[in-house]
Amino acid sequence: MVHGSRTAQWGPARSEFGDPVRPGYFHPAYPWEWRINPSTQAVSDRQISTISSEFARHDPRRVGQKTRYGYFAAALGGEFGETALFDSALKLDVQDGTARISKPDGLTAPGETIFVPRPGGDGEDDGWTLTIWWNPSSEMSELVIEDAQRFGEGAPVARVVLPFRKPLGFHGNWHS
Repeated sequence: MVHGSRTAQWGPARSEFGDPVRPGYFHPAYPWEWRINPSTQAVSDRQISTISSEFARHDPRRVGQKTRYGYFAAALGGEFGETALFDSALKLDVQDGTARISKPDGLTAPGETIFVPRPGGDGEDDGWTLTIWWNPSSEMSELVIEDAQRFGEGAPVARVVLPFRKPLGFHGNWHS
């Protein structure tokens, strides 16, 4: 089983890459599941949610195993790409499609939400999420830490104002 985001079209034709980003440049992508049977080479798929979202992450202890929760950057307000690419963070139960939304006051344009397991914890969402957001009022970035089991409920565990603005669109996985 593979989880990811699926879009009908990715970006414009190659000749337009030098143009400024404008509405319609990016197209909505939705959480999707693909089931692959290696014996029969059959592939089936299904849409998990109707919330436009990308950059799926999960508990890193479960790489290559069945997972229940995914964390995404989501676009809930306006046309995708109209004002910011993403305006919310999403915790998605991929089994039943239940979604929890996080949108801290005054923040927008979250990057990937990273799950950090609680030491000694064994539940798939027993830990914290870390997300870097942009504060358009201060032009700075903030690291928001939330209890993953209470994702989007009330105040986060911590909001750390960073001494810089992380460039929008700076994505990746970092390992030491």
